[in-house]
Amino acid sequence: SLEDEFDLSFYDRMLRCHLEYRRSNRLLRTIYIQADMARMMINGHDVLTRAVKLMFEDQVFMSMMRNTKFDLVLTDPGLPTGVFLAHHLQLPMVFNVRWINMGDSHFTFAPSPLSYVPVTGSELGDKMDFFERTLNMLVHISQSLQYYFIMEPNYRELLDRYFPPGTDLLSMELTADLW
Repeated sequence: SLEDEFDLSFYDRMLRCHLEYRRSNRLLRTIYIQADMARMMINGHDVLTRAVKLMFEDQVFMSMMRNTKFDLVLTDPGLPTGVFLAHHLQLPMVFNVRWINMGDSHFTFAPSPLSYVPVTGSELGDKMDFFERTLNMLVHISQSLQYYFIMEPNYRELLDRYFPPGTDLLSMELTADLW
């Protein structure tokens, strides 16, 4: 069962580590946090992938979801279970936050030069020196690599099985009806 896999002390340990990272210089702190996020994504999205598969394979549950005739799916895009459910049930999708798994959503559809717009999680402001702009770019690259090499492959089998050919998580997220 998926419940047996959850480590209830995970967030406590992660918070303690992040507090310890605060004692490091900005570059090391950023590297540590990005590495933690990658580890968290590997484990978390593996569990979420299996949860979506279990949900889709449960014919009674899916029938109940269809018969309830929901008007929309209100979801957090960071946990793409709702994204998959909305698309599978062909319901409008409303996000409760503006970020998606690639970071802040404005980077995907609005001009957002990394030399002026800080990446979520970079702890930077909009006034950056050369070192900070470089760090901002590295955080952006790290988040993109995590998406394309950790997240997307995790969901590939699920996407191929339940959705039209060529569908990817990012394109599904970008079809949100309301942000």
